[in-house]
Amino acid sequence: TLIKLLSYENPKSCYTAEYALRRLTGKNFGYRSNDKPAKRAKAIERWQQWWQKNQASFTFSKKLDQFGILICDETGRKLTAVSTDGHVFWSRKFKRLFICATGLPNGNYLVGFDKGPKNVVEYDRAGKEVWNNEKAGLGKKATYDVQRLANGNTLIAYTHEGYVSEITPAGKVVWQKKNLKMPVAAQRLDNGNTFISELNRGRIIEVDRKGKIVWSRIGLRGLYDAAKLANGNVLIAESSARRVIEVNVAEEIVWQCNCTNGATSVCRLPDGTTAIRVRGRGVILVDRNGRKIYQLVEDKGSIGRIRVVPVAVLKQKQPTTNTKPANIPLPAGRG
Repeated sequence: TLIKLLSYENPKSCYTAEYALRRLTGKNFGYRSNDKPAKRAKAIERWQQWWQKNQASFTFSKKLDQFGILICDETGRKLTAVSTDGHVFWSRKFKRLFICATGLPNGNYLVGFDKGPKNVVEYDRAGKEVWNNEKAGLGKKATYDVQRLANGNTLIAYTHEGYVSEITPAGKVVWQKKNLKMPVAAQRLDNGNTFISELNRGRIIEVDRKGKIVWSRIGLRGLYDAAKLANGNVLIAESSARRVIEVNVAEEIVWQCNCTNGATSVCRLPDGTTAIRVRGRGVILVDRNGRKIYQLVEDKGSIGRIRVVPVAVLKQKQPTTNTKPANIPLPAGRG
C-alpha cells in the first residue's frame, strides 16, 4: 500500500509514504517526492522489485516501538510524552517552573525544576514522588539537564550555580565539575567522560573523571543544548545562529538544519530523524535532509528540553489530560 502511494499525485501523500517506508525498511532507492514523474517512476520500479523479492520474508523491526519522546514546555509548565509518530500519550502540568526531564527504563521520569531544595524529583508511573535531590544540599536554582546513570546515580547540571554534579541515591556527591559558566547540558559518555555545554562561554567541553578537558569546541552562539552521538559526532542547538548542526571529530559540519526562530533543544532519534525545539513554535521532527516531517507538539516553550525516553514512559498510570493525536500526515493505522 505504501509503495502504491509513492505514485499518487498529492505530493504530501508521496512524501509521507516515502518517510514511512524509509522508517520501516531503512531503504530509499533514490525516491524523492518532489522529483519529476519520470524520475520517480524509476525509483518506484526499484521499490516494487525489492518488494517482490522480499515480501515473503519481511518482518517489522521491534526497534521502532522501543522509545518515545519527552517534551518540556516551561512556558506552559507542561510535560508531554509522545510517540515517534507524534501521538500524545499523556501530558502533566506542574505548579513549579521546570526546564528539563528524562525517562527511565521502569517508566519513571525525572524532572528538573527552576528552584527550591528539591529541584530534581523522580516520579513513578502514577505521578507519585519517589525520590529527590534535597539531601545533596547543592544548588537551589534552576537545573537545565538531568541524567540517570547506569550505576543508579544522577548527573545534574546546576546551571546558575555553575557546576555539574553526580550524586548517589542517598544524596552523596561523588563527582563534580565546578567553575562553569551556565552549564545547560550534561551527558555522561560510555568512556566515563562527561560532555558539558556552557551557554555563557559558548563552548562544549568533554572532561575526564579528574575534570581535565580532553576536547572542546568554542565560538558557539546561543548554545542551549548539545549531545554526543553514538557515531562520535556532536549535535548542537545554536539558538543565536538559528540552526542545528552536526559536527564530526574534525569539527566539520556534516549536517545542518536552519531554524528561523532559533533552536534551543535537540535530540537525534534512533531512526535517524531529529527532534528540534524551535523557540516559541514548539517541537518539530526533521529528516536527514533537514526537511520538516511534521510538528510533534505546538507550544510557546522557549528553552524546554526534549529527550528520547524508553517506551515504558509513555505508558503512565496517571490520568491522561490530552490524548488527541497531533496533526500528522501519516497513513491510516499509524499513531
